Amino acid sequence: MCYSRIALADVARKLDVPAESIEYVCCKAVLDGVLDANVDPAGENLLSLQAIDVYQCTPDPMRAFQRRCNFLSEVHNEAVKAMRFPPEITKKKLQEGIMDEEAEDPAKFEDMADLDGEDDD
Repeated sequence: MCYSRIALADVARKLDVPAESIEYVCCKAVLDGVLDANVDPAGENLLSLQAIDVYQCTPDPMRAFQRRCNFLSEVHNEAVKAMRFPPEITKKKLQEGIMDEEAEDPAKFEDMADLDGEDDD
């Protein structure tokens, strides 16, 4: 529940502070920045201040948020592309490595072909 005005007596009862010193405690909390409020000594109330919606006043926070989202989206898209499509140099090196292995030991690859052929029977 949210209050914009609360009696100092209710605050004293809730915090279990003597009623004589609750005004001092509330004033200290306001001065220290713990509460965004004003103390009304005449009415003996604690008046909370309205929070200003930063997004209503200026579009700058929204723009900054949008830039961050766009940056993260780009990083994600680049990472996905990098996982799907290795660079051409890497493909060539892989193919050259396979060719080198075939040249070194062609019997090994013939045995693998024979194993594949046995499954068809």
